[in-house]
Amino acid sequence: MRVVNYRGLLVVVSIITFCAQQAVSAPPQQDQQALQRLLYTSINDGDVNTFARLLENGVVKDKDELLLYVVSQSNSEPVAMVQLLLNKGAHVNQPVSYTTPLTRAASKGYGETVKLLLARGAAVNAQSDEGTALMAAVTGGHTNVVKLLLENHSEVNAKHRLGDSALIMSSRPSIPEMNPKPGHPPPAPASEIMSLLLEHGADANFVGQFGKTALMEANSPAKVKLLVAHGAQLNAKDEEGETALMHAVDRGDVEVVAALLQAGADASVQDATGATALMRALSDEETERAAEPDKLMKRRLEAARLLAHAKLGNINAQNGNGETLLMRAAGFGETEMVKDLIARGADVNRTDVFGNTAAVFAYENDHADVQELLRGKPSRQTLNAFLRAAIA
Repeated sequence: MRVVNYRGLLVVVSIITFCAQQAVSAPPQQDQQALQRLLYTSINDGDVNTFARLLENGVVKDKDELLLYVVSQSNSEPVAMVQLLLNKGAHVNQPVSYTTPLTRAASKGYGETVKLLLARGAAVNAQSDEGTALMAAVTGGHTNVVKLLLENHSEVNAKHRLGDSALIMSSRPSIPEMNPKPGHPPPAPASEIMSLLLEHGADANFVGQFGKTALMEANSPAKVKLLVAHGAQLNAKDEEGETALMHAVDRGDVEVVAALLQAGADASVQDATGATALMRALSDEETERAAEPDKLMKRRLEAARLLAHAKLGNINAQNGNGETLLMRAAGFGETEMVKDLIARGADVNRTDVFGNTAAVFAYENDHADVQELLRGKPSRQTLNAFLRAAIA
């Protein structure tokens, strides 16, 4: 006689019934993807009600990742969505290296979200690949968020992984200044954020990446005045031996050059190659940081004319190639500057490492009026240099 194991049969039936129920209740993969798309659309549109329903239905399991996404991708202040996620267990401080919710909110200028995150325990000085929340707010040009973070004890002299401080970042153009709205001119450089940082103890002589200080990066006279008033060293040099005055000249930032000279910057200082600020102004070398790229040479020549009236130190100082101020001025056809340099004792017969005099520079660039000023009895070395220039 066959014995039926009813208990085992009941277990099997129960398992089959459970699996069938799961199969019916679980949405197909296609439906799940549609819900995901709806979730992300609700975030982009700021649709809090739809977002809340989808969150309640468990569409997304990783709430930490979703919190970062919400703060990063929202097109408007996402404080309500962030509140919902935190209430559902999302962590305000997350073990990721690339960013934090607070840093992302600060970079977007979401002041109310920053307040909420801080109230829920966000680490105000947490460092990520993007730096601190304060640095993100500074580069984003968000004055209100900078003020809020400073009031919540943000470390004003924290160092970014690349070496810069928030103050150095504030001396450069902010993201909105570098990316004006289509059809609109770039906004004027703002100095309010720098002022806030200095008021809260920012070190005006903090040495950042490549040995640069905030003064070397300052892009407006107002910033120069602020930094100098807080003790910035005018003639400090970076790793290349370059000063704030030289950096301003390289960018063609005439207004900053004037502000630095007025503050007492030394125009006679030489960089690691032996070049002075005036020599660098008389150069056609390009730079990525030009104040007005399409007008760089014109702006540099304007800066050169300002520098020509400064104290230049040794008027016959030579750089690594043996070039003097007179040679550079002659090469650019700066007649009045050539006259002034000669009157101040510039040696018309001094040669560079190739034997070229200032007259050769004028000849190579077809500046006849300057050649006339430099006319004199040429040496054999000068005649040879003229011959080489003519053959070339």
